[in-house]
Amino acid sequence: MAPSSRPSSLLQVVAVLCLAGVAAGESGAPKPPIDFADFFNGNWTVETRSHSSSKGAEQSVTIGHYQMSKVEGRSGLQGMYWEDVLDPEAEGGMGRKRELWVRVDMDTPSSGVFYTAKVVEDEDAWAADYKRLFDIDFEAHANGARVSRGAWYGKKKGLYTLAITRQFNFELTIFTGDEGASGQNIQIMTARKPIPPKSLLMTYGPTVGIMVIFGASKLIKHFFGTQANKAAAVAAAGGGKKAQ
Repeated sequence: MAPSSRPSSLLQVVAVLCLAGVAAGESGAPKPPIDFADFFNGNWTVETRSHSSSKGAEQSVTIGHYQMSKVEGRSGLQGMYWEDVLDPEAEGGMGRKRELWVRVDMDTPSSGVFYTAKVVEDEDAWAADYKRLFDIDFEAHANGARVSRGAWYGKKKGLYTLAITRQFNFELTIFTGDEGASGQNIQIMTARKPIPPKSLLMTYGPTVGIMVIFGASKLIKHFFGTQANKAAAVAAAGGGKKAQ
């Protein structure tokens, strides 16, 4: 294939990835904004796929975790991010690497600032040296997606898109680098949160409802059948006396 037929840069790929999921929702009635603190609260498993133009088609995959909690008395969240690493000496054979404190300060329910800091031994999370990573400002699309786009302020500067399309999923796409010697890099972080178990009522409610209705119908039939039999017996008894 001739070089001219290839995408001129990974930016075109990023544009497709970032816009494909939301382009269909540009028209129609606006959706209400998301409450990001409620959404991001809890435990998340994150699969990160990284691609570098300087390494050709080579791709790395890591599994990480967010563990976030709302901050009492303040609009925001605080928690930790880490990535799994094989460690025979660790419990379950899995250790941690790249541990980061995470803080999200919310200005409104759908906008704020996302910070991270390196975890230092014996240092409290509140005393950590937080660095601004990106600003969030969600727009609601007619197809239900909530999307935030903007500048990425990490070690390598770039752009990001954060898309929320489901209650327990989000996707963060990060584009950094340039067309120089360092090359361009794409990170796609796909996150999911465990779906809460359904209550017994939600799980068995429809079945119980059907059983109750079925049982009630049987009782009604039995009751009216008994009443009809009694009435027939009384009528028969009355007819017998007249015949005498």
